[in-house]
Amino acid sequence: MDSTAREDRKITCKECKQPFIFTAGEQAFYEEKQLHDPLRCKDCRDRRKAETRSQGN
Repeated sequence: MDSTAREDRKITCKECKQPFIFTAGEQAFYEEKQLHDPLRCKDCRDRRKAETRSQGN
């Protein structure tokens, strides 16, 4: 699917319940990498990554 056919989508973060925009460009990237749509906003994803890293050390 061509990224010009995509539109930005508003998704509600499952962690903080705040809406965030999943841009057409991000959708193209996720599709190319065969990833599922994000469930969390960038801040919550970053926080989870940091928590995971700190638990590993």
